[in-house]
Amino acid sequence: MPPRFRSSLGLAFLLVIVYLVLTHDDVNFGNPVPPIVLTDAGTEPQPPPLDPGHDVVWIGGQPHTQMTAAEPSTPTATVDAEGAVWTGTGTSLAALLETTAPPVAEAAVPSKEINFAPETEEEQWDTDVTQPLHAQYKEEYARLGKQEDAGKIFGNTLGNLVDSGAHAGFRAAALSPTGKHLDFTDQEPLIYNPYPDYLGEHYKKYNQGDFVDCAGPGTGLVDVQVFSGHSKSFAYPQLGAFYVLDIDSNLCFERETRLGPYGFVEPGSKATGSKNWATVDWGQLQEACAKKNSGRFNVAIATLSTLHLDAERGAQGNTTTQEKRVRETTLLERRTTRKDAIVRRTVKKENHLGKSQIETRGNDDLHGMATHLQTVKPHTRTAVLLRANSARVWSENDKQNIRAMVAELSLLSGGEYQVFILFQILDNSKPIFSDPEVYSATLRASVPQEFRSMTVLYNDQLFEDLYTKIPPGHHSNRDSHWFPVQKFALDYPGFDYYWNWDLDSRYTGHYYNFLEKLGEFADMQPRKGLWERNERYYIPELHGAYASQFRFRVELKYAGASTQWGAAQVVSVDALGPNPPVDDPKNDNYEWGLHEHADFISLAPIFNPIATNWASKNDVWGYLGPESTPRRGTHTLQSRLSKKLLQIMHAENVAGNHIGSHMAPATVSLLHGLKAVYAPHPIFLDREWKGKSLNRWFNPGPHDESGSTQESPFSTDRTERFQGVTWGTSSEVPTKLYRHWLGLEDGGIGGQKWEKANGRTCLPPMLLYPVKDVKTPPQSQSSPSQ
Repeated sequence: MPPRFRSSLGLAFLLVIVYLVLTHDDVNFGNPVPPIVLTDAGTEPQPPPLDPGHDVVWIGGQPHTQMTAAEPSTPTATVDAEGAVWTGTGTSLAALLETTAPPVAEAAVPSKEINFAPETEEEQWDTDVTQPLHAQYKEEYARLGKQEDAGKIFGNTLGNLVDSGAHAGFRAAALSPTGKHLDFTDQEPLIYNPYPDYLGEHYKKYNQGDFVDCAGPGTGLVDVQVFSGHSKSFAYPQLGAFYVLDIDSNLCFERETRLGPYGFVEPGSKATGSKNWATVDWGQLQEACAKKNSGRFNVAIATLSTLHLDAERGAQGNTTTQEKRVRETTLLERRTTRKDAIVRRTVKKENHLGKSQIETRGNDDLHGMATHLQTVKPHTRTAVLLRANSARVWSENDKQNIRAMVAELSLLSGGEYQVFILFQILDNSKPIFSDPEVYSATLRASVPQEFRSMTVLYNDQLFEDLYTKIPPGHHSNRDSHWFPVQKFALDYPGFDYYWNWDLDSRYTGHYYNFLEKLGEFADMQPRKGLWERNERYYIPELHGAYASQFRFRVELKYAGASTQWGAAQVVSVDALGPNPPVDDPKNDNYEWGLHEHADFISLAPIFNPIATNWASKNDVWGYLGPESTPRRGTHTLQSRLSKKLLQIMHAENVAGNHIGSHMAPATVSLLHGLKAVYAPHPIFLDREWKGKSLNRWFNPGPHDESGSTQESPFSTDRTERFQGVTWGTSSEVPTKLYRHWLGLEDGGIGGQKWEKANGRTCLPPMLLYPVKDVKTPPQSQSSPSQ
């Protein structure tokens, strides 16, 4: 056979493969490995088999699962039979396309199989495809609502748990027996302790300083309790996944064992009551805890009293000292004058340092580098900012939720987190900064006593004085949600990261476990293809294992198309993030960004809004205007930002460049080449959607992304697609589920009579949003279930 013919035949074969994947999606990517590994009853749980769903590094020719922060290691590239070099996953693209299912041990086969039926060119849909796409959605939504399995996520109780005892692959010490018998269930609750072994030699080997126990309110801190098992209806999230975040999905949380330590008392129970919470000072407890553990951190531990002073001075116009510190701690002066060439040359030089050089540099110089190469590391500190305003009517459940966050995130972790309430005073005429007495009186009138010492007040007028180049009328929360967070980071710089948290959200699981897993997931995401992965919902049934099939599936979707590699090129912006190590992403083997801390972690896809009908898509002031500025957005604001990102956002705003609230962190990350990650946390829906249908409704873009089209679910006239999700801006499902969980009747489920017959609602660790107007049930509505 002539060489030319052989080459043409090979090229044709390759094109056929790409065509099949891109247009038909009929490559069987196999089952995603389930989050639960079943073991024989009465035997010790065994470590799970290696799983393409987990990041894998190759060390000494052997695969190892994703490293934790306490187990630093350097991934070593290997060469497969096809000559391709891979790092971060244990398979090549060629092998991936040939595999019909990931190699899973028999013990790991799920109790319910997920079948991946290949699509055909004549794909048969259950809707009239001649209708507009959104009309097809509404037709299918209505049809699925009439099926027997509609609403199956409601009414799941302690009485229908399966797979009790199956926790293989998760730290054994996290669960321990209580020996308790409860009057509302035959199941024994377990103590849930997801924290590292702070006093163990392994932890001490890799972490700076000594962990010191912290005091809690009254008699001390009480461990959260949980039940082993899960309801069949919550086995597989339709969007996102437990296993991707390394969260144990085989746990079920019930209201009394979850919130009891934080003041929840079951109406009609024999409990004598709760602590006198008004005497607890959560702010003081957190500050004392952080100071006791200050040797573990490389940042100064400041007190909130200092922050209040800074806020008052800023509003009075006495900003000399403050602006001096701004220049010292941010990029303000250099960014606004565009004269930081020397600094940027230094940054670029550091980006190309070898590993041996990186190991010898200080922690502050490691941004964008492989920080896991350090032998002993200081622990990062994170501020969690709970957002509220003076229209807030505080419920008992609000208070219980905040107590849980403070105890689990801050006090039990030795100060790794610190929780604050960032509280907006809607009445701008109140002189809260010019008159300390007014500030104190407003604080007393607005916030429960136990939380006042962890609360910071602000109003819109403060930012009109701070950001004078932003056009008038755009300093409000709608357009400038991040101004208070930026100001907080300036006044209180003793943190590496800042979580922006909505008080209308609820996490049924353990807060520390959730936020830590989000951070670990983001650390392990390589930058190659990251912006493209970020802009779509992860659908396990369709996409397969996240770190292998999904990653390469996305890469194939963009075959021949340009992808985002480094900072977006904008003439008016001098990018301050690290430069890519190579000019072409094809020459990177998913190594750049691995083990790099993320500057932005979003709980929603980070999508391109330009071609959508999204209401906020043109909220751009400065830069190149809405016509020419590249940008990304998110439809929710719950996210984590690094101090560096907030500093750059502040500097851009001082210079007069501003992006609307739902685009600011993602767009600044894009323009400056910072690492941004969408973390696909588990989301359930109230209908039994097929994966392919979900992809049509939630990823309708030209490359199967969530944005870049008017059919985007974020478009103004398409948001009703979120009406059945457990986490979304316009859904009633989260409130309904949470009301059932608290023992309230809603839609014929929950309440005293229902629970007597069925048992108490029990939920997996899941994020619910929005949860509105939830009140602790009165005695007549709830009682111990039989």
